[in-house]
Amino acid sequence: MENAKQRFYRMNILKWLGLVFGGIMMVCTRDAFGEAWSYVLGLIAAVGFFTICQKEAREIICKFVADDLKEVIEQAGHRHCVVEIKSIHTGLVTRIYLIGAGRLAARYGRTIISHISESWYHKSVWATQLVELEHESELEEAQSFLDEKLLEDIKRMRGERWDHGRDGSGLTFEEKKRSMEALRAKREAEKAQQNQVDEQAKDPGADHKSKE
Repeated sequence: MENAKQRFYRMNILKWLGLVFGGIMMVCTRDAFGEAWSYVLGLIAAVGFFTICQKEAREIICKFVADDLKEVIEQAGHRHCVVEIKSIHTGLVTRIYLIGAGRLAARYGRTIISHISESWYHKSVWATQLVELEHESELEEAQSFLDEKLLEDIKRMRGERWDHGRDGSGLTFEEKKRSMEALRAKREAEKAQQNQVDEQAKDPGADHKSKE
């Protein structure tokens, strides 16, 4: 665990060496390519090295956070969960899907948020999304729901941090669960309506017969 922390900080320090490499590239190519091209080549070298180091640092912390949160949830007493880490320009978005947690979901959520707040990587985590699912088959639907909510979460979370009993979206776990249930009911109603339209299209006389 300590190794991941050290490697993450090391890569974040090393990325600034790109400025040195860019300067060296500029000096070494000035006589051969001229001053204008030497600046271009120096910039490419600096940005390239910076990007490589930053990407490696993100990969290190994403893997560590996912493994760390899964371990925290298991230690809290729940083993059936999926942890997803999204990396955006403002930081990390941690997503935790608790499958079959029931009434204990809120308690697990508070444990997760408390752990993140006290961890060494808390400054890298920009938002936390947590949802409780009854079955693993609902995972794809939950991902779609959280994708739709992420833009709203980003606006709401700008300049804010975690609040008591709430995740990154500013909603309590019960509020988010009700939102998912409402979305699910809406989609089922739309699906039923579409099925009815399809059936009427296949048998145009069915509606007329039912009226008679």
